[in-house]
Amino acid sequence: MPNSVFPLLSNESNYNVPPDVAGDYSFAVFVNNQLKYNSGAFDYRNHMIVLAGHAPELFEGSVVLSGFNHRAFQGEGNRFVIVSAKESTLSQRAANFSFLFLIYIFTILIILISLTVYQRLRHITLNYATKIQLYLNFAFFTPLIIVSLSTVSIIIQTFKTSLDHQYLELADNLANRISGPLNEYRSLAIETEELADEVSRMAEVADLDINIFHTNGRLITSSLMQVYQNEILSKNIEPTAYVGIIEDLSSAFVLEEKVGSLNYKSAYVAIRSFDTGAILGILGLPFFESQTDLDRRIIDVLSNIINIFTLLFIFFLFISFFISRGLTFPLRLITQKIKRTTLSSFNEPLSWNSDDEIGMMVTAYNRMLVNLEESKKALAKSEKESAWREMARQVAHEIKNPLTPMKLSLQHMQRTLLESRENGEKERKTQQIQSLLEQIETLNDIATSFSDFARMPSPSIEKVELRALLLEIIELYNKSDEGVISSDIQPDEFYVEGDRKWLGRAFSNLIINAFQAVGDSARAKIDIKMHASGSDAIRIEIKDNGSGIPDHIREKVFSPNFSTKYTGSGLGLAITRKGIEHANGKIWFESAEGKGTTFFMEIARI
Repeated sequence: MPNSVFPLLSNESNYNVPPDVAGDYSFAVFVNNQLKYNSGAFDYRNHMIVLAGHAPELFEGSVVLSGFNHRAFQGEGNRFVIVSAKESTLSQRAANFSFLFLIYIFTILIILISLTVYQRLRHITLNYATKIQLYLNFAFFTPLIIVSLSTVSIIIQTFKTSLDHQYLELADNLANRISGPLNEYRSLAIETEELADEVSRMAEVADLDINIFHTNGRLITSSLMQVYQNEILSKNIEPTAYVGIIEDLSSAFVLEEKVGSLNYKSAYVAIRSFDTGAILGILGLPFFESQTDLDRRIIDVLSNIINIFTLLFIFFLFISFFISRGLTFPLRLITQKIKRTTLSSFNEPLSWNSDDEIGMMVTAYNRMLVNLEESKKALAKSEKESAWREMARQVAHEIKNPLTPMKLSLQHMQRTLLESRENGEKERKTQQIQSLLEQIETLNDIATSFSDFARMPSPSIEKVELRALLLEIIELYNKSDEGVISSDIQPDEFYVEGDRKWLGRAFSNLIINAFQAVGDSARAKIDIKMHASGSDAIRIEIKDNGSGIPDHIREKVFSPNFSTKYTGSGLGLAITRKGIEHANGKIWFESAEGKGTTFFMEIARI
């Protein structure tokens, strides 16, 4: 019988028909160009003419015909054999590629994981894009592997159950067919040889191996008698099968058995009498190819899963690459912007039309640019003021050194002239000396301003009642002949934190500038207002009726080197702004040419 596995169980070599090798090959034996025997899936009888047309090629190499590869081998005399195997399908080729590809990929992953562990030990980190790709691949393939393994496990279990069910169906059908001959044998109507012939015939028709056991567990007959005669298999039934059928009265079940290195399954079914239902014997069907059949089905499933897995793997590698590039693009853009961010040029802000994490980062970056611009302005102002302080210190020192002896000399000359008797000459020279003294006094005031600006001390923070301080300053300057001051001050106590002297100097400078802005041709009218601005600030307004500030010089008003007066030092408003800012306030102005200027101060209250 072609599908018998007796040669696998026996060490004898006198069998001229080989077993079906894993069910993958078909073969045919020819004697004098006549087909004597064939086995397998290929139909040699209907393709003999076609094969004969390729006779020379068959002996030299393989020939593809009807989806099979064929090769002929010459034997003794006029005997030759044609062996045929199915062509590899696209799925099988893809499975080979997928298998090798996955081995390659998992080898690379093991290397990467090893390198990552090594780098972690050395405190070396991977870049952000690589981490995203690794995390995405890990998040995708971990559940995929788990699902694949679970699917394979379920399919294997399903295959096993399906095979067991098939085996039991075959065993039950054969048990019904052999019940009659066995009943005749038990009633001594036929001999053992006749029963053996009937069993062999059924085995050949069913293409199976059949064993018949007595109810006492001993072998009656078998289609594999040589295996039992050579004592390869025991003539006693498997004890578990005997207990299950005879003692536990089970109808049928499947057992896993082993002979040497061959694992296989056997189905055992009780053979019952059609008349009485009594157990006549036990039918045993050893399925020596059961493990091979299971392996084939598992390989088919694994091939499909590996192909699908590989396709998904390659597809997702590309997807994860582009996803990681898309996710890291804003970071690369911000990195490039940060690299070009400098203090010396304008830094363009970023735009991002989303409120996600990248949007938060872009917002923070743009806020940083705003702060950077403010810091640039503050730094430039600080550097300019520092330079002016140093220059003011030197100028004040150089101016004051000769002023004192000059003033003393002129005062001495003035006393001498007062004692002179020439009235006309005395009056003329006295006027000249007086003019020189006034100029020296002006220079002394300028030097004093420079000196004050250069050594402006750090403010002493104290609690100041702003309303009382402003009223004192107004009272001090309201007696001037240059004009009049009107005030509208809210009758409340306003407390702020600042330096009282600095704030007083700031108010004084603004009032003096208001008087000077009118000029000699008109009388100054100054309006001063003070009121609460909300619940946390105080606003002060000082308005004059002067000529106003021209547009082209408004940006320079608070600069320490700028003045519109011929005798001015240009430091008054710079000192004023610093005093207001140190009190946690701000100062600005509104001006109209020919109508006057209003300075606004807003200081945080406590």
